[in-house]
Amino acid sequence: MRRILSLIAFGSALSFGSIALVTVTTQPAMAAAKHKAKPVALTCAKTYASYRGHQPANDCVAVPNPTVPASGHVAIANTTVTATWSQQPDPLSGTSICAAVSIKNHNSSTISYNDLYWTLQTPSGEVVDTNFSASPDLGSGNIIGGGTASGNVCFDDPGQSGKYVGIYKPDPFSAARGIWLFTLAS
Repeated sequence: MRRILSLIAFGSALSFGSIALVTVTTQPAMAAAKHKAKPVALTCAKTYASYRGHQPANDCVAVPNPTVPASGHVAIANTTVTATWSQQPDPLSGTSICAAVSIKNHNSSTISYNDLYWTLQTPSGEVVDTNFSASPDLGSGNIIGGGTASGNVCFDDPGQSGKYVGIYKPDPFSAARGIWLFTLAS
């Protein structure tokens, strides 16, 4: 149980209008502060195929799921992010490349999530943003500590065969990126 006692004391010279705020934190509150959520061990693939735009110091390449093609997970920013990539019919553009995404927050504090944290690098090297045609889409919002969000993010299919790079970059002030490598045929 957290107990904080706050006292407001007025100075002896009222003409100065002095106010002092004294906060006393009891032992249980100090102990609670020491028990913050433990960071998740970094989970990245130890070996993987090379890819254009590789940033060795910043990229966490997804650990592949051996039973589901084009699927894997990364641990980044004290979250676990799982994505499974596939081509999906799209009534507007014909075909989209989509990721079914799940984000688990291991932080004790709330984090944000957003479709805009995702991009896709095509085999030709172009990096494109989401097309917002996913259903149900990941969208945007907040995830409380221990919570999960899931949905889809989709990109226009450029009709190229080869290696694609799915990129998740949740923090504009950090260079850390989650990376998914997968191959599609047009």
